Amino acid sequence: MEITCRSMQESDLPLMLAWRLNPKVGAGLTPGKQAPTWDEHRSWWRRREGRVDWIIEAETDDFGKRPVGSVNARLGGLEPEIGVFVGETTLWGRGVARAAIDQLCAWLAAQGHVAVVATIAKSNERSRRLLQGCGFARVQATAPDTIRVRRELRAGQAAANVPRHRGVLSRLLPRE
Repeated sequence: MEITCRSMQESDLPLMLAWRLNPKVGAGLTPGKQAPTWDEHRSWWRRREGRVDWIIEAETDDFGKRPVGSVNARLGGLEPEIGVFVGETTLWGRGVARAAIDQLCAWLAAQGHVAVVATIAKSNERSRRLLQGCGFARVQATAPDTIRVRRELRAGQAAANVPRHRGVLSRLLPRE
């Protein structure tokens, strides 16, 4: 299976919301909160700034190339905060999120960032194992129910893993 990432488009919003409405997926994204309505989801899309959002695509022999999840980075601080989810639950545990995180981290390193952070729910054991396997180490508890983890990046890191965006990297930069 080949994993690539591409810039998220507004046309991806219905699929993104469908993934979030799946109780198995949504429970790990925002524990204790309800999934957004369509209007809330679209409003989030239109007002987001200072972040990159990519759609994760998997190419498999049985289904060809298709969107299967999302990976993002909020770029406002010294250390970008990343997030990832695989909406296609049949691909959980098959390396999709790990590949997407590695691609995003390689891109962030190429942009000059030296580290990234992520915040996860203490109850989300799957994400804790994923991020630990991707080289993140626990930094602190940010609230009673969340943990912050951090990964150092190296310049020139895994250049071969940078997503194939067919010349659209400039469109991935935060909006002015």
